[in-house]
Amino acid sequence: MKTEELTFEYSKRIIEMEKVLPLLKVAIDEALEDNDGIRIDQFSCRIKDVKSFIKKSEKKEDGKLKYECPFRDIQDQIGARIVVFYVDEVEPMAKKIKEYFTFIEEKRFPPETFKEFSYEGRHFILNLEKDILPDGINKALIPEFFELQIKTLFQHAWAQAEHDVGYKETRELEFDEKRRLAFAAAQAWGADRIFSEILQQE
Repeated sequence: MKTEELTFEYSKRIIEMEKVLPLLKVAIDEALEDNDGIRIDQFSCRIKDVKSFIKKSEKKEDGKLKYECPFRDIQDQIGARIVVFYVDEVEPMAKKIKEYFTFIEEKRFPPETFKEFSYEGRHFILNLEKDILPDGINKALIPEFFELQIKTLFQHAWAQAEHDVGYKETRELEFDEKRRLAFAAAQAWGADRIFSEILQQE
């Protein structure tokens, strides 16, 4: 499918997905009501915009398109994010979410080596339950799933900054610039764990 056709088709789907978002927010909010002491900084839902969807649909691996059928294969067309305070609150939050939604898949983003510091987070692919879909919606234009990210404050801050750098980047970063980004990532990683460890000792 050509870019123009993808853009036109996805724009139609956004109109339908936006009808789902309020009900999804309510469903997740209900799951967060009894949070068992987990400290939540923020919670949000969003629809992937056209530009991001097209860019992702054109990604290639080994010379071939990564997503053969973008409307079926791109899992974060509808996305939600829960930001908790510290690392030790991620797993309890993940368990709570799994009590309310049908779990499909989990993605983790650990560093490739012990020397590497980069994005870390937990991404879950969850079923878009039928009771979240409003009456009269065109279900053929709605994905069967949504992506939920659970991050700490430090992971979220780092991911946002890294995204902004990547989004604005118009050239290959120099060696020193990459080292400074790695240093910032290491500081965020360390801060996440130091605060959690100190608070657990209280």
